[in-house]
Amino acid sequence: MFASGSPAFAWGCEGHKTVALIAQKYLNSKARNTVVTLLKKFPYTPNPNFDCEPRSVAIADAALWADDIRNTRRETAPWHYQDIPITESGENPSKFCPEKGCVTRAIREQLAKLKASGELTEERVEALRYVIHFVGDMHQPLHTSTNDDAGGNCVPIGFFERRTAPNNPEKRSYSPNLHSVWDTELLRRFMQPYSTASAMAERVDLAYRGGRKILQQGTLDDWLREGHKAAIDAVYGKLLPTPEQTRALLTEIRGDSDGEGCGAVLERNAAKNLTVDDRYQQGAEPVILEQLAKAGY
Repeated sequence: MFASGSPAFAWGCEGHKTVALIAQKYLNSKARNTVVTLLKKFPYTPNPNFDCEPRSVAIADAALWADDIRNTRRETAPWHYQDIPITESGENPSKFCPEKGCVTRAIREQLAKLKASGELTEERVEALRYVIHFVGDMHQPLHTSTNDDAGGNCVPIGFFERRTAPNNPEKRSYSPNLHSVWDTELLRRFMQPYSTASAMAERVDLAYRGGRKILQQGTLDDWLREGHKAAIDAVYGKLLPTPEQTRALLTEIRGDSDGEGCGAVLERNAAKNLTVDDRYQQGAEPVILEQLAKAGY
């Protein structure tokens, strides 16, 4: 898992469903009919292991499929992210798309399959599920960036009163970590008054629909760079109270450069006792909400 770069699941269940439900609101009639027909012909029930609300709307459930099949289709794991070092500008994103694949390449390939014919085939519905999911993934800033730390997976971090701890006796991973905090913890804490993905989708759309046409603009590479900048500014850039402290910390928690997982850096980073608090949560929320809105639109 660690060798794959960013093994965690972007946005978790709630975020992916929120993105899909926003998207559904703005489909034109032809696209809506095709999506409804494809998903009805090839229905999907999310894995019960997902810690999230039960079956809701077909397109929202479809948004979870790409994570659900990762263990059986291991070749798809690299399709969920594109790790650009935070020391890079992101101006040439293709440089960071290895032979095994990346999120922007995967979206382009699956869109081509979706558009290839008008037939109601399983290949097309799988392509649809991939596109819904991967567009969500690429708007999670830690699926576009890394500090030689597997997209934040090598940075154990406490979340308010919850302390980070090893997941297993061998200490090969910790939870929470910086990646999982951005995937699920920050969003779930914000969502508490809204309770469901449907309510969250309405909340996000209400806040951003006035600028929808502007937020929709750009290319896949533009959107990738936006997420990368958000990682630099918000994810990594606000770990400690002052920019000077954060710059020093980023050097200290940087992982091993061989890309083969976390290794000893896990214990070293755990000893830093980093914790997300109200200050960090308040800085992260507007970034998360805007990225969810962009992904949906």
